[in-house]
Amino acid sequence: MARPFMVVLWLTSLVSVLGTLVLIRAPAVTAMFGDALSWLIRVPTLVYLLALPAIVWLVLRESVGLRRAVIMLGWGSAVGLAAELLGTTTGWPFGAYKYTEFLEPQFFGHVPVFIPLSWFAMSVVALWLATTVTTRPVGRVVLAATAMVCWDLVLDPAMVVGWPVWIWSDPAGVYYGMPLINLIGWWVTSAGIMAGYLAIERAPVVHHRWPRQLWLLSSVLPLGLALVRGLWPAVVIGGAGVAAPFLWSWLADRRAVRPLAEPEVVTS
Repeated sequence: MARPFMVVLWLTSLVSVLGTLVLIRAPAVTAMFGDALSWLIRVPTLVYLLALPAIVWLVLRESVGLRRAVIMLGWGSAVGLAAELLGTTTGWPFGAYKYTEFLEPQFFGHVPVFIPLSWFAMSVVALWLATTVTTRPVGRVVLAATAMVCWDLVLDPAMVVGWPVWIWSDPAGVYYGMPLINLIGWWVTSAGIMAGYLAIERAPVVHHRWPRQLWLLSSVLPLGLALVRGLWPAVVIGGAGVAAPFLWSWLADRRAVRPLAEPEVVTS
């Protein structure tokens, strides 16, 4: 059931990246669309933000069952929303920032309604990747939270400079206006979400390639935007950040399935 959503995710990512490229390279072409241009840019993004959680939800339901999947959806979304509301109103734990009108509607005029679903989806995928590396709860929390920080290294530049999804109130940060406290806030928030997931379901393991596929696919859009915008530090640093969790998982799987050596046959 998740396959059609995967196709949608690919298509919307490509449309958004190519549309941004046309917007940059051929503004006269995009000007032909007039007032409809903003919707042509936003609609693929909104579809993307719905398709990713839908895929994760379907796979998660198969893995842990309907009841636990509902609880995990609620937990990940609730913690993500609480952290975003706290961040947009107080500056903690991410630094001072605010969302633009690019994504609407918004909770209480501060946080787009799709953002908590993104926290849920990506945190589940990160936990799946971490679970392929270690079965120890603390290790999974640490690795999954670290993976989320790695993903933000490409997400943040793309959403601030590539598209105006959110802006930093004090753009004096060392990385495209992002303050270092943002990475700490991401790690702490993610670790809290992961710990809750493991309290709900100790082993939400998916025994196929879905996690790595989803991880790479969720990175196509921000990496593509960074590329067409010429954000080369974000492409290099963010690309390395995205690659690291993928490689952790892939190498762990390679070790797990490595065949045993054939026993030697001793003849007299």
